[in-house]
Amino acid sequence: MKSQRSHAPGSLRVVAALGAIILLAAVPTGAAAHHNGFRTTSPAFVSLEKGIRGSVIPLVNSGEKIRGEVFEGLPDGIGVAPAHPDRVTPSSHPRYVDLYVAHEQSHVPFGLTATSVFADFQDSSVSRVRVDTNSKRIKNLTVALSPDLGFIRFCSATMVGPNEGFANYKFLVNEESNDVIPVPGGAPYGSDPGTGAGLRQAGYSAVLNTQTGHVGVLEGAGRMNHENLVVVPGWRSGVFGLTGDDTFTSPSTVDRPNLSQMYMYSAGSNRRFLGGDGHLWAFRVTRTNAGAVDPADPQNDANDFFEINVGDNWKGEFIRVPDAVAEGTTGDKPQDALEDWSNANNVFQFIRIEDIAYDPDHPRKVYFTDTGNSRLLEDPGTGRLYRAPSGTAGTSSSSSRVFKMVMSKNDPTRVKVFKVLTEASDLGMRSPDNIAVGRKSIMVQEDTSSYSKIWRYDLRAKTWTHVATATQEPAETSGIVDVSRWFGSGWWALDVQSHTDQKVGMSYLTWTGPTPPGGDQYRLHRENGQLLLMHLPGS
Repeated sequence: MKSQRSHAPGSLRVVAALGAIILLAAVPTGAAAHHNGFRTTSPAFVSLEKGIRGSVIPLVNSGEKIRGEVFEGLPDGIGVAPAHPDRVTPSSHPRYVDLYVAHEQSHVPFGLTATSVFADFQDSSVSRVRVDTNSKRIKNLTVALSPDLGFIRFCSATMVGPNEGFANYKFLVNEESNDVIPVPGGAPYGSDPGTGAGLRQAGYSAVLNTQTGHVGVLEGAGRMNHENLVVVPGWRSGVFGLTGDDTFTSPSTVDRPNLSQMYMYSAGSNRRFLGGDGHLWAFRVTRTNAGAVDPADPQNDANDFFEINVGDNWKGEFIRVPDAVAEGTTGDKPQDALEDWSNANNVFQFIRIEDIAYDPDHPRKVYFTDTGNSRLLEDPGTGRLYRAPSGTAGTSSSSSRVFKMVMSKNDPTRVKVFKVLTEASDLGMRSPDNIAVGRKSIMVQEDTSSYSKIWRYDLRAKTWTHVATATQEPAETSGIVDVSRWFGSGWWALDVQSHTDQKVGMSYLTWTGPTPPGGDQYRLHRENGQLLLMHLPGS
């Protein structure tokens, strides 16, 4: 998730000729090639901390070509699947695995100053990177989901397969945007009633069938700034996935706070879930340490981030969102309709939910991050938080947190534990974002602009350790996922968004949609990034 981006609600694409291109980073061509596969010659964009045993292996950088295909910029969510699923048994160790990498790109420009307004050369895509598990080299690179489908700002992602009850591997990707954009020909979605002909609001969850290449959208999963959609297994019937709305509109208003909520997407079968024919549910609190509360009462002192603290152990429920609101067919912009409904029904207000992951040994235990924000104020009349303009007196800044949620064994709409696992500021942790849970550890990646860190939580010892750091100051690490099933104990895959340019167009173009803070003149670019493997013995 790229926190530096700021979007105005609603943006239209401009058609313009592309100018000449400046290459800002040379693409290695010879030294990285090897008869057993490709590996970048670039230094790793992540280094282990002193005293931490292990290793980091950089695989490929943005802009590098493998068999004619370019590894694109802004790599983010990662999913893993065996290259030949039909040959895999529960105890087998496949030679090749595919790392599916979502790229957080968009043609919509953004930037705070006149010289920093950029758009990406293309929209979001998914790369399939085939890796030899023995040599840790890349055998092949292909584009599994084309940017021509018009998805933007793919963020965190999840691979679902046999562990989640699916016969074949499906890659769930998510748009973290509220921009209004054109619907291209051949797209797996249509126009929205609330945006006008030929236009739709971003914010879909989508699914890529890794076996057939088919791409579809999950209309029932809601339209929001989706960070991730994570299927939580372990139920007698039905499919249930948790997803967070990482909305960060600034400033917001009392009438439309545009903060963050936790949702659940459910369906009665795998087919209906993957077909988008499910239902959306929203989380709110039913009980605090002091006893039961009226979950619909906005003055219940149990409906926002600031009202739960370390040591509290609350309970909650997921309530059904009307299908028309979830699917964006009310006539309002889809994300506005969902935000308004959430406030009218006292849905719990987080600040900025980021990534979500479940414990593979205890799937009903779910962990998620919230990066927090500043200038937050509760309106006494509505009982709801909103983000006030700069200079407003009496506002608060939230810390960042890692939350824990335990879903009821017999009813996934009931939450029997809702608590703060960690107050990030107590550790010196800053803006926790991406999260992964293995059998021994929770891994958390910071999203900052100053040497972002990677933290490990030992599930047995219940202790945090700073294990690695981005080597470039503005960079953030992202997309971390446990790959020990395929590479061996202690192995993780991750990527880095450098927030530096690998390629920039010289010509300035004119944007005709809502003007970014830095103005309507922008250039095209590809941001640098890197895909890596990291080995931490015992993790």
